[in-house]
Amino acid sequence: MRAVLTGATGYIGGILCRRLRALEWEVLAVVMPGDAAPLPPGTARVEDPGTATALAPVLHDFRPDVVMHLAAAQNLEGGPAASDQLVAANLDFGARMLAAAEAAGARAFVAASTYSVHADGDSGYAPQTLYAATKAAFVTLTEHYRRNTDMACTALELSDTYGPGDRRPKFLNLLAHAAATGQRLEASPGEQVVRPIHVDDIASAFIAATERLVAGTGLPCTVSVAGPDAVSLRELATMFGEATGVFPPVDWGARPYRPSEILRPWDGPGLPGWTPRIGLREGLASVYRDLTPWKVDEA
Repeated sequence: MRAVLTGATGYIGGILCRRLRALEWEVLAVVMPGDAAPLPPGTARVEDPGTATALAPVLHDFRPDVVMHLAAAQNLEGGPAASDQLVAANLDFGARMLAAAEAAGARAFVAASTYSVHADGDSGYAPQTLYAATKAAFVTLTEHYRRNTDMACTALELSDTYGPGDRRPKFLNLLAHAAATGQRLEASPGEQVVRPIHVDDIASAFIAATERLVAGTGLPCTVSVAGPDAVSLRELATMFGEATGVFPPVDWGARPYRPSEILRPWDGPGLPGWTPRIGLREGLASVYRDLTPWKVDEA
């Protein structure tokens, strides 16, 4: 299998890239200009030239079976600068990838989206943030190609992700820091429900979706990819302590809920034939077995 991959120098995309190479897929990573971050051995690299017209022949020469589009900007602050960044990364770049993929004859296009496009917890469109809005707008572009070209397309709406080597400022990593250092974590009331999913399961979902589309078995425009357990943040903190033997100190209610806080996540139709294999307790125990990386130098 031959895959073009964006986001390969990011956290999830990097793990997916390593998985694809381990399966002996041929991989071409499209990276941003000047991005010299290392890639797994055997991965080809090309910088985004900035136009679909210039990108299309590069992808055509590679002859991809699939384009896996994970690259994105995530900026939750709002304002003109955030808008410029989000539109450029999540819409402009994605539009180039779609056009170039179709021109190159790719049979499938699998993109990453987010469960936060359903802030009301149901199937309706209710973006939590401008980031979510740009992700949903990109899915609208994929629908054109899905309906009107020979390229099969789908977007995976990912729930909260975690895994080894993840240092993003996500709630589980903040819990790990609090557990490692004893510094109290100021949190919201903690009643919001999440479905954390291990990054290895996300990689498997992208591969499963690709194999299904390339085989000619269709998928909806979007499918939900979520972890096996739905728990509140309070329950997640307790499970973290039980899995690691260290209960992080948390001041629940020290912070208010964010605007448009998702209290119950959308539990939409999942990816047919795929289920997460890593249970939450098992994943927490393996990822946070060693809390040393989250310790800080108090000197």
